[in-house]
Amino acid sequence: MTGKARLAVLGAAPRFAAPLHVGQGYRPDWERYERAARDIFARRFYTSQRFAGPLVVELQRRLEEFVWVRRVIVLRNATNGLMIATHTLGLRGKVIVPAWSHIATVQALIWSKCEPVYCDIDLISQQMSANSVRRLLAAGGVTGILGVHLWGGAAPVKALQGLAEEFEVPLYYDAAHAFGVRTHNRAIGGYGCAEVFSFQSSNVLSTGEGGCIATNDEALAAKFVAMRGDEVAPAGVSLQSATARMSEIQAAIGLMMLDDFERNRRSNEQQ
Repeated sequence: MTGKARLAVLGAAPRFAAPLHVGQGYRPDWERYERAARDIFARRFYTSQRFAGPLVVELQRRLEEFVWVRRVIVLRNATNGLMIATHTLGLRGKVIVPAWSHIATVQALIWSKCEPVYCDIDLISQQMSANSVRRLLAAGGVTGILGVHLWGGAAPVKALQGLAEEFEVPLYYDAAHAFGVRTHNRAIGGYGCAEVFSFQSSNVLSTGEGGCIATNDEALAAKFVAMRGDEVAPAGVSLQSATARMSEIQAAIGLMMLDDFERNRRSNEQQ
């Protein structure tokens, strides 16, 4: 939103005659779903501690191509992804997070015994305010920034990256609302140390329930895989695991939803 555009709750006239659900609940058609399920049952490979299944591997590869990153690690859900990212980055103490976000964003911080420090929201863009983030960083004691891309838009990624470098703190993102979003001629997914997507059923790309971590850092990716609960991972065995592996049926749905993504995205734009 730009200029004088405002939400109805802030005084503007409602844009819709009736409430519109945040998610349209897209699903693959039954025949495709049935074929995928029958194939999984025939192979008798549902999920594994030792190595990812073939559909999980294929989904990760296609997501890497889609969001232009080196590594994608798919997971049971996005909350697990935020928990794993926070823990792996070694964050403790105060972490900046926008005052407007889903509760899971904050729950992931608390899981790692971090203290959420809330920054202001820009009333026009509805994204986190870089000026507010600067004030909080300047006050001292902050160990990281958990940015959030809200409502299919993008946080001020360049400003936040500059602040993270200036104050020497890790920056990572909750990108639950932002799959398929582009900003500054790049896909959301490659900003900060890592970005976490949600594939919950209300999102335009859904696996029923699921998520992933996207990163260009190979060393971090190896630790994410170990934390996911893979018994054998490049970083070795993780003694503290989130046991967050994605199942083959979730991956099958994700692959079908990737095939349908452009159609569903256009449908969202027309709502």
